Amino acid sequence: YRIDDIDHKSSPKSTFKLYTGDEISYMEYYKKFYSITIKDPNQPMLIHRTKKKMVDGKEEERIISLVPELCRMTGMTDEMRSDFRVMKDVANATRITPDKRQQCLRKFLENVRDNKDCQAILSDWGLELDTEPVRLEARTLAPEKLQLGKGKEFQVNQKVDWGRETTSNHCLVPKNINKWHVVYTERNKSVVAGMIDLFKKQGPRMGIQVSQPTQTCLANDRTESYCSDIRSQVEKQTGLQLIVAVMPMEREDRYGAVKRLCNTDLPIPSQVVNAKTISNEKRVMSVVQKIILQVNCKLGGELWGSNIPIPQLMCVGVDVYHDKNQKKESVVAMVASMNSTMSAYASACGFQRPGQEIIDVMKVLLGKLVAKYKEANGVAPTKILLYRDGVGDGDIGSNVLHEVDCIESLLEQTNVQAKFSFIVVQKRINMRFFNLVGNRYTNPAPGSLLDHTIMKKGFLDFILVSQFASETVVCPTHYIIVKDNTGLSLDHIQRISYKLTHQYFNWSGTVKIPAPVQYAHKLAYQVGENTNTIPDPQLMNKLFFL
Repeated sequence: YRIDDIDHKSSPKSTFKLYTGDEISYMEYYKKFYSITIKDPNQPMLIHRTKKKMVDGKEEERIISLVPELCRMTGMTDEMRSDFRVMKDVANATRITPDKRQQCLRKFLENVRDNKDCQAILSDWGLELDTEPVRLEARTLAPEKLQLGKGKEFQVNQKVDWGRETTSNHCLVPKNINKWHVVYTERNKSVVAGMIDLFKKQGPRMGIQVSQPTQTCLANDRTESYCSDIRSQVEKQTGLQLIVAVMPMEREDRYGAVKRLCNTDLPIPSQVVNAKTISNEKRVMSVVQKIILQVNCKLGGELWGSNIPIPQLMCVGVDVYHDKNQKKESVVAMVASMNSTMSAYASACGFQRPGQEIIDVMKVLLGKLVAKYKEANGVAPTKILLYRDGVGDGDIGSNVLHEVDCIESLLEQTNVQAKFSFIVVQKRINMRFFNLVGNRYTNPAPGSLLDHTIMKKGFLDFILVSQFASETVVCPTHYIIVKDNTGLSLDHIQRISYKLTHQYFNWSGTVKIPAPVQYAHKLAYQVGENTNTIPDPQLMNKLFFL
């Protein structure tokens, strides 16, 4: 239960109605039904608010009262997370290898088979559980070749990790950091000095020249102090490229205020750094290298590229952020590729009714991205691959078809002669795949693909494993092609989808879903959770939200 409020007017002596209509106090209830004696009768009650969906589709708010004495904190504290031994024990308990998972499944099936009651229930339904997993032939896509600066190309390794290549070679399109400002508090002065020094040393290794920044050392860590300094520096310094705010600890309100100021009011690319992450001397260099790469993206640079030899192709990712309490408006974010190497992106976002998954603003946002593509390339895209996240099986009907109609209507109204493919991306699926080597089960290699036998009826779809996992069972992603008139073969769409999982610049490895979808998720979350305002159009052709 998440605690939403504390009710000082009620206590365990207060009464509530049972389903029978009888009234009973909390103290009597716990004594009668659970044999628990509440020691403090005057403690205030904790309140948890939840919503229950009624038969007519409307939601009704329910209030659940909890006795503090009987509650326990859940989750892990920062102290527990920083304890290596605790985290190792947690990992050992939660990370199950493919072979061990198969053993657990087989044991469960044997228990069901040996239980007479279970067998009687299955027999009544005419069912029988197989004790072995279904065996199917899959195929594996070839490892990708990525492009870096100065014409360097390299083939991705078996673990799909290229962290070393990105930090020891020039970026595909580096952006020099000539004029930037760092704001921090007095207590973090020494770690900031070390960070700036590493910026100037490590930047040139990646092709990024870094000048000495202007600095402000604040007397306190109040949100107003950070915002006031950032505003005055942007107004004072002409041509300022970047704001770096080093904060002593994580605080969502302060982070949101700085991002809202930099994304919407000023606007200027910004990087918020938690002082704790640059205080560890053993890890600080790798942290700063990642920050430099992030900053390069925020300034409009490109880290690496993936060759897709299809002219005038635009790949779009779409996601929707919903407020947990459904009080604020939902945020729709769309991010689209602007070049053939899938390394330059533009974004657009908008608001719609709270909790609404179907996208009404689809036409407006996609129209902006098509215009951006035409502005960047001189021609409009002739093929659009749109990857839609956040759609369950129950919504792949009228809801998705409404969005397909919006796209068709847009292309007709703007006279853009583009064919498009609408692909639903499902990352939370129950299916798991294993590679059988002799009698041992392992994870399938990245690029493993299945598109037959167990696929959906009525749709063209496939399941793709894009990541490498050594200590746990890898989770595949399900791609469902709802509509396609591009003329591309299924094999082409599969290969493009896999290539796009290599293009998320916040991670020097593959991600679970195509990069435009991951970018859209990141943008929607930042706007919905932190800033609650639409970013300024000046930033929309950069990955400012990383």
